[in-house]
Amino acid sequence: VKYIWQENAGQASALNNGLKLFTGKYLLWPDSDDILHANHISRKVDFMEKNKEILSAILDAGELMLMSGAEVSRVESTIEHMAKAYGFQKVDVFTIIFSIVVTVKDGEGNIETQTRRIEARDTDLHKVERINALSRKVCAEPITLEEFKEQLKEIEQEKPYSPWLILLIYGIASAAFTVFFGGGVGDAAAAFIGGL
Repeated sequence: VKYIWQENAGQASALNNGLKLFTGKYLLWPDSDDILHANHISRKVDFMEKNKEILSAILDAGELMLMSGAEVSRVESTIEHMAKAYGFQKVDVFTIIFSIVVTVKDGEGNIETQTRRIEARDTDLHKVERINALSRKVCAEPITLEEFKEQLKEIEQEKPYSPWLILLIYGIASAAFTVFFGGGVGDAAAAFIGGL
């Protein structure tokens, strides 16, 4: 315990001076009329440490989904379901194509908010499907945080299809639709080239 004395300059001045000298990880600043129960601080620290990590991992899954081309409503739904599976009582998710904000509340009323900026987007619906499968697995029976992170990392590191294969598929799809809508062989060949 460190005792600091200063001339009386009011409560705000004392708090500001204390903040300048603070070097710890967490700060609790009770007022003179606050009552702290015996395990209040340890419970708050446990919540912040454990739940912050769980929420961060869930947000990682949402980020990977959004980066892989999932629609906003699917990302929000997946995050909400997984957070509730891990014991959060209330989950608020706000997602736009370049940002996710999640606020959770546990059974004791502790609240945690995290946000994630999405830097890039691509289309890899196989990753989206695999994260959905992981989400369903977690909702059926939550797995450990370590298992969750490991499976998510495996999905993230999965190699995408070769760019040449993707181009070939675009060409084939273009040619097939041309024939389907009544085009001839020449039209299909032109559509194949155009599809590349």
